[in-house]
Amino acid sequence: MKKPLLFLSVAAGLFFSIQTVSAQWTKLNLGVTDTVVAMAATTGNIYAVTHGGALYQSSDQGMTWGQESITGFGLDTAKVTCLATDQGIIVAGANDGVLLYQDGQGWINETYQGTYGNFYVTSIAISGNNIYAGTKIGSVIYSTDMGFTWYQTNTKTSSSVNAIYLSADGLFIGTTEGAFLSIDSCQTITNVSTGLESHIGGTFSTYGVTSFYEGNKDFAGTANGGGVFAFVTDSMQWDSFNAGLGKVNGNYYPVNSLAADGQIVCAGTGGGGVYVLTSKNTWNAANAGLTDMTIISMVSNYNYLFAGTPSGVWRISRTSLSGSGVSEYEPSTAVFSLSQNYPNPFNGETTIHVSLPDNDASNASLRVYNMLGEEVGDLTNQLQQAGQLRQTSDIIFNSTNLTAGAYYYALETKSGRMTREMFVVR
Repeated sequence: MKKPLLFLSVAAGLFFSIQTVSAQWTKLNLGVTDTVVAMAATTGNIYAVTHGGALYQSSDQGMTWGQESITGFGLDTAKVTCLATDQGIIVAGANDGVLLYQDGQGWINETYQGTYGNFYVTSIAISGNNIYAGTKIGSVIYSTDMGFTWYQTNTKTSSSVNAIYLSADGLFIGTTEGAFLSIDSCQTITNVSTGLESHIGGTFSTYGVTSFYEGNKDFAGTANGGGVFAFVTDSMQWDSFNAGLGKVNGNYYPVNSLAADGQIVCAGTGGGGVYVLTSKNTWNAANAGLTDMTIISMVSNYNYLFAGTPSGVWRISRTSLSGSGVSEYEPSTAVFSLSQNYPNPFNGETTIHVSLPDNDASNASLRVYNMLGEEVGDLTNQLQQAGQLRQTSDIIFNSTNLTAGAYYYALETKSGRMTREMFVVR
């Protein structure tokens, strides 16, 4: 029996936490009273979609919310189902296609009328001019020009695409048939479900993937007792990654959502609240003040983490999470680390701080990729030259030849692999 795969989604109202309240979750429903089914964040705003398809915006970190109008452009009957953001552009999946929204300017274009007609979109991702939308009928449609022209993948699954996520390894797709990966801009899609199989009760099934996120690995949250899995690129399979994660009736809590702010990776569970990944690659519960332990969706913005639950949306400060004894997420070996580049976002040069074991410099590589997984920069020579002199190195990356958008840089050594996200602005 197959079980469903989903991507970052939400359900039910909204909540917040004042930063001066140490390690506490609190909630706020001011302006949003319906069930929240999706959330996204830009630099200055947070967006929430309710069960009825309405879109709400908060410009004060969740304190107050106002409803955004989606009338015009023929959108009067559109119901938003999912959200994704990149550099102030918001793409919204809807029951009849994809809508485009400019942060602070409103709807700027309708993108759902194309060669293949209107689709019921169930999941969505964006990077620069590229938009990827998973549909209810099992196909992935994509655009390379901000939604003006659409294409459909040659490969179609027999079930709804409930989760879609762009990482340095490619485009991950989650369905009831398992996990899929495309590394060539959706020209081909490969089944990468190895390791997600469940044999509970002697019955073969695939754990339903509820969310994806990239920390120093590609992570997948699953339902039905599977917990969290980490993707192993070399073997193209998933390994269990559940140390410290809570259980119910002998099975891991369903992991409904994953979120991160660049250094802390969080897992929202169905019944166990929120868990945060520590420096020792174990999960610690971070639930002080949280009374609703069913986390449907999460999104982070600035120093705050928002969690959607059946009773609304909760907010907690990142400082509170760190103050509750949760360490920032780093590899298990202290001398192998990749820091967030600074400044970020940046225009021109940025600095990447790297720490390597004594014997790793000659075998290490540091490369930069776009959101399609295409290499756009190789800093390996600079890394190895610096590594011969000391364990820690400050690597300078110049973005002159890159367009504005999101990129990833990956450090690979004998000790493991770690990636971070960077943003180029023009």
